[in-house]
Amino acid sequence: MKKIIGVILLLILIVITIGLYLGKNIADIEKNNTNSLSNDSEQNINIIENNTALNSIIKERGEIKTSGLYNYNGDMSYENDLMQNDMIYHTECSLYHKIITNMSDYNKYKERITIPDMVESDFNNTFLVIIADETLRKDLKETNLMIYDIYSDETTTYIIMKQKDETKLNVDQELLNNVFYAIVDKSLLKDNVKVEIEK
Repeated sequence: MKKIIGVILLLILIVITIGLYLGKNIADIEKNNTNSLSNDSEQNINIIENNTALNSIIKERGEIKTSGLYNYNGDMSYENDLMQNDMIYHTECSLYHKIITNMSDYNKYKERITIPDMVESDFNNTFLVIIADETLRKDLKETNLMIYDIYSDETTTYIIMKQKDETKLNVDQELLNNVFYAIVDKSLLKDNVKVEIEK
C-alpha cells in the first residue's frame, strides 16, 4: 500500500514538473512573438514615415488634355502661344516647361488651362511646374507620360517624366494628356532646370 501511494505521489510530482516546464516555454514563446510583432509594427511605421517624407517633396501632381496653351479662345496666333513665347523648350526630349513662383504668372496660366487653385502664400514654400508636350512621338515609350520624379543638386532642378501605362502604347497620341503639372517644395528650386524622359 505504501508503495502504491509512493508511486502515485511520484507520478503527481512528475506531472506537476512537466506542467511547470511547459508553462514556462509557452510564456517564453508568447513573449518572443509579442516582441517580434512589436518590431514589425515599428518597422512598418518607419517605412510609412519614410514614404511620407519622400512624397512630401511633390505636394500635388496631375495632367490634362488641353490646347489652351496655344489656343486662346480660338486665337492660335504666335503672340498668344504660351509654349512658344513663355515656356522653355528642351530639345533633348521635345518638352516645354514653365516654373511659376508668383501670382502674376499663375493667373496667366490659370486663365488658359486647368491647374490647382493656389494663393499668394502658397508660393512662400512651394512652386508650380508645368510641362507641355505638343509632339507626335515616333518612340511610343515616350507617350502617355507622367511627372515621375523631381529632385535637385546644387545648381539644377531635374524633372523626370516617365511612361505611365504601357498598355496604352498604341492609343492615338492625340487622345492622351499633353500638359502635366506638379506643386513642389521650394527647396528643390534651382537656377537651372532639366527635363528628361526616363525609359
